Amino acid sequence: MSSSRLTVVATLMLVVAFAAGTLLTPGVVEGKGASFTKSVVNEERGDILYITVRSGKKATVNIGGPGNGFWVQVEGVKGKTTIGLNTYETGAKVKNKSSLVVSGPEKKVHVHRWSQVGPLDPNTYDMNVTVDGFEEDKGWFTIKERHTNGAKTFVMPSTVDLDNVDTLDELKKRIVQPKDNRIAHEDRFVLALNASGITGFIDSFKHTEGVSLTFHETNTEPNTTPNEFHADDIASDRTFVDEENDITYFVVDTTDHNIEPNDRYNVTFALSGSNPLLRPDEKETATTTFQVVERKAVLDYVGDSVVVNGKTEITGSTSLAPGSKIRLTAYKNQKNRFYKGPKEVTVKANHTFSTTVDFSDVPRGTEFTFKLVGPNKDLKKTVRGVVAPQRQTTTTTTTTTTTTTTTNTTTTTNTTTTNTTTTNTTTTNTTTTPTTRISTPDPITPQTVSNGGLPGFEATTAVVALLAAALLAVRRSE
Repeated sequence: MSSSRLTVVATLMLVVAFAAGTLLTPGVVEGKGASFTKSVVNEERGDILYITVRSGKKATVNIGGPGNGFWVQVEGVKGKTTIGLNTYETGAKVKNKSSLVVSGPEKKVHVHRWSQVGPLDPNTYDMNVTVDGFEEDKGWFTIKERHTNGAKTFVMPSTVDLDNVDTLDELKKRIVQPKDNRIAHEDRFVLALNASGITGFIDSFKHTEGVSLTFHETNTEPNTTPNEFHADDIASDRTFVDEENDITYFVVDTTDHNIEPNDRYNVTFALSGSNPLLRPDEKETATTTFQVVERKAVLDYVGDSVVVNGKTEITGSTSLAPGSKIRLTAYKNQKNRFYKGPKEVTVKANHTFSTTVDFSDVPRGTEFTFKLVGPNKDLKKTVRGVVAPQRQTTTTTTTTTTTTTTTNTTTTTNTTTTNTTTTNTTTTNTTTTPTTRISTPDPITPQTVSNGGLPGFEATTAVVALLAAALLAVRRSE
């Protein structure tokens, strides 16, 4: 049968089916209906279009139609079935049906008309579902213009087992944007590419014309060749597609592809005019960067040691990916030894960590060692610690008494000279320190001796002394 006769027959069948469908209640045929879960669906050009149908018995889904320049039939649809139509692979270059319908009953796909211009053009297309030749439900799908918005850098801990990450939600739980786009060596770089219209060829970058994803080293030494690799080296099980938000994630180990610590990379997605999604003179790019750094961790403290006291919050920072686990231990290997931990701490989104350790039972002044161990038993770091000694307080009380005596003295002096009389009056206010007045004793006389004698002398001795004094007086008078 020629293609023109096929088109006429198909058109007549659709007309008959439509006429019959108007006489029936939509979605019901003898109690067993068929319908689209969404009568209108949208997708960007080049992406996978998903159409979901519910049917009580085997049904046929028509995507596009004779007047749309594109028409595909999927037969044998029953129950709840999702059909994935690759809008990038609808052109004349399509060689197999499995690349066109990526989900659904692939073995029963009949292609009545291909798009002859490559990926489906932006437009609105018809679709319906029939049972026994009768239309049960009708809908439309719209192909929109695609776009490239940009790219971002994310990081994933090295300890995540990718064999257990098989869904987009599981991936999102384990990645975060690193500070300054720095990634510790051994952790994983994750590219988040925000571009629509690429899911139709995301698993075949190597074989798709006009598309590239390149990793280029930017800080090489003079006269050396920079390291470079492409998306061809990224396995499909490390590619995750967020179709709702048009984001595709690529996971790369920083221990592969000759990546080394201190390397910096530009990561560039490019789509050129040789790809059928763009015009010959068009080009789109999206770029992000990342730097690979050593695996490090430090504790926060001032001075030579970490000073603790009772229950103490221990904090620090690290280059490890958020979500990584670090073991923290406090120990002392002497007679009064103690052992705290190991405690497992989780690196936070800002590359910091914290935990509380109770040192209440450790004697004050005890010196010890903190030890940090990374998730791969690497990153071994030791820091001195000390339990704060008991403070000693001494109180001294000093009492000072000051006495001030003020004496007012008035002195009057009369001076008489021949023919002259002068009177001077001087008033002086002085402050003096009290003194002890010493009076001159009375002269020694016999009465003194007879009345009681001289203190410290016997009576005979006193008489002799008296006589000696009398003789001395006579000599002086002579």
